[in-house]
Amino acid sequence: MAPRRPSCIVAGVCNKWAHGVARDLSVPCFVFHGFSAFALLCCEYLHTYRPHESAAASMDDRIHIPVLPPYECKLAMRQLPVQFLPSCTIPDGRRRETREFEMATDGIVVNSFEELDHGSAARLAAATGKTVLAVGPVSLLGAPSLLDLQADSVESRRCMAWLDAKKAKSVLYVNFGSAGRLPPAQLMQLARTLVSCPWPVLWVIKGVDSLPGGVKERLQRNTDADGVADSQCLAVRGWAPQVAILEAGAPRSRRLRDALRLGLDAGEHRRGRAHGYLAALRGAVPEREARRRHAWCRRVRRRDEAHGGSADQRQRLRRRGEG
Repeated sequence: MAPRRPSCIVAGVCNKWAHGVARDLSVPCFVFHGFSAFALLCCEYLHTYRPHESAAASMDDRIHIPVLPPYECKLAMRQLPVQFLPSCTIPDGRRRETREFEMATDGIVVNSFEELDHGSAARLAAATGKTVLAVGPVSLLGAPSLLDLQADSVESRRCMAWLDAKKAKSVLYVNFGSAGRLPPAQLMQLARTLVSCPWPVLWVIKGVDSLPGGVKERLQRNTDADGVADSQCLAVRGWAPQVAILEAGAPRSRRLRDALRLGLDAGEHRRGRAHGYLAALRGAVPEREARRRHAWCRRVRRRDEAHGGSADQRQRLRRRGEG
């Protein structure tokens, strides 16, 4: 039987060799990004107009990134992706090769879906001149055996045991993602706020080694690193079984209060203000709205997975390769 040839190649942004292989095989090459089209749209704006090179005088200066009107997007210099920072240690040659690879590909595949990105995919397509396919969330495509393996990990069992000991709808879930980076001052402020929070907190934390010694010790004293069921704050230091937690059965899923995305600016927001945000999050009206939006988002992504949306985008990717 003759070997099957690929109809297209989808490669991560670090796999720059994939473009040459695709050309040798006369098939299209798409670059895959694990985050949203909006984030890529912001990066494209920074690459094209480079406002960070002329406007910013300090790391706290805010840069206007007008990519999704009427919404206003401003980022402090320190919040930019690492490749745009003056302190970036990635060699210029490697950054240039990565950018050239992105520009040479035939299209972009993102781990998101249209309704979540509010038109960013279409704007990214217009800005780059490339096909943009939103095929996410890819976690829903995981084989049951893979999810079962994740759910059976030591880390996952520890989280589940802790969640099972809490009252329904009582836990605050805090996770900035695997690529999230917080300056030490912001991480310290967030640590102080969360460990003194009156509600149970499941906190996925990176960068704990950058905390000052006193704060690190306090964090260790006030959080549980071993999964003791009656602890108030469970801190997962490093990798967290997020898919296993969020995709677990309904009883456990309902214990996850909210996915909290705090923008703590070390110079502006003090602990009282942060506590105010947390209190507002727990309030009745914001809670109903947050739950309504969460339920809507979940229905949309499930619908897209079954038919339309992300499923159609994956079919487009297959047809593009076959054509």
